[in-house]
Amino acid sequence: MKLLPLPDGRLQLVSIVKQKVQFGNEVLDSITSPRNLLIATISAEGTVDEFKLLSTSLEYVDAIVGAKDGGLIIAGRVDEFNLHLGPRSVRTTSAPAYAVAKLSPQAEVQWLAPLSAELSWVRTGPVYGLLEDRDGNVVMTASPGGVNISITGRGCLEEPVFFHLAKFSGANGERLWLQRVASPGFGFVSGIAESPTGDFYLVGAAAGLFADATGQFDQVNNGNCNNTRGFLLRTDATGNTYDFDVFEDRFIPQAVHFSPDGSYLLGGGFAGSVTTLEDVPKPLYALKYYDRYDGLVSDYQFGDDRSASSVTWLSVSPGVNNTIYVSGEYREWDMGWGYRPEIGAELTKYQFIAKMTLLPAPDVSDKEASIADVSVYPNPASDLVNVATPGGATDDWTINLYDIAGRQVDNYRVLRSRSQRQVDISQLPIGAYVLILNSGSERLVHKILKF
Repeated sequence: MKLLPLPDGRLQLVSIVKQKVQFGNEVLDSITSPRNLLIATISAEGTVDEFKLLSTSLEYVDAIVGAKDGGLIIAGRVDEFNLHLGPRSVRTTSAPAYAVAKLSPQAEVQWLAPLSAELSWVRTGPVYGLLEDRDGNVVMTASPGGVNISITGRGCLEEPVFFHLAKFSGANGERLWLQRVASPGFGFVSGIAESPTGDFYLVGAAAGLFADATGQFDQVNNGNCNNTRGFLLRTDATGNTYDFDVFEDRFIPQAVHFSPDGSYLLGGGFAGSVTTLEDVPKPLYALKYYDRYDGLVSDYQFGDDRSASSVTWLSVSPGVNNTIYVSGEYREWDMGWGYRPEIGAELTKYQFIAKMTLLPAPDVSDKEASIADVSVYPNPASDLVNVATPGGATDDWTINLYDIAGRQVDNYRVLRSRSQRQVDISQLPIGAYVLILNSGSERLVHKILKF
């Protein structure tokens, strides 16, 4: 069952139902077809205002988002070759397969599109990442793992697995592109967001040898694919990966949210050890807040669970006026907020919801004034890239060049009395690189392409 808050204070409920539909003590309808998609609108008082049943072959509804036109976008999985929802039907070339659909505000099926799996995908895990982009198109993730999916034993699968990103036309469901964005030993994408510049940020958990689409890689751990690490992966507007980070503190981001100024929030939990359980305090959850230049502004960690041996899941939903709502669960230990409900001694697990205020990122108006004067050219380039820094700087500049896997491949120092430096990329392989300039408290991140 999935819930979507509506602007008028009501809730949209979406669920697969197979028998009668009962809400509270009220039986809404009896079902004659084997499986149906229930779409119900729940009032602020908790009553059913309206509902609709659509016959479907969907086995799971994994994600729902509200469309800009007031409709609904849903994504899920089907275990047979015949995919149908309401009056629309289409054949898949794999079973299981993914499915995405666009519904009107009246719950009429506007289009239904499959995403068939290939043999090389190995598995089809849940769809956690789904959004409608700035152009009204639909973007969804596909990955082999999931929160409750593990590998038997401690090794990794013999076959490579992949994270995929797909875009569908918001008008008719035509698939516009499908990109392979990374190849981990195992793992899953848990969330996706579109930045104000149109790039996509993907977060989740990965293990084993974590490689991006260009073949650059990072060893997340020593081959134990049930012992995951969190990641943040960045692609451009067409799904081409240009950067990723792996969190070494066992933080597993599950949600990413952008502010209009480009700052963003990662919310998630921490993975426990699958080999040792130490009786020492460790946080359950974290909210990591970054400015638009990927600089960490705050790292708020809370909760204390000495017995957590698997990743804890934190749900994060944006509110209004810079507020966010977070929810999760914890065991018998204090959450660290000075509040602990005394529900009953026999209960060892609690659920919580909290409303928080997200303070604006530090003022970067001074940074913008000097950063705006920096020029990086030509781009793309084959041999030399010129970096023209603003004159009159109070500190020396450092230039660091990283490959797509986050490894530093070169660095330079530019004295504050100089205003230009050439970066030699002639000996580097063809691909994307990230150039980072630092001067005092100022930081500039720039992507360059070598051809």
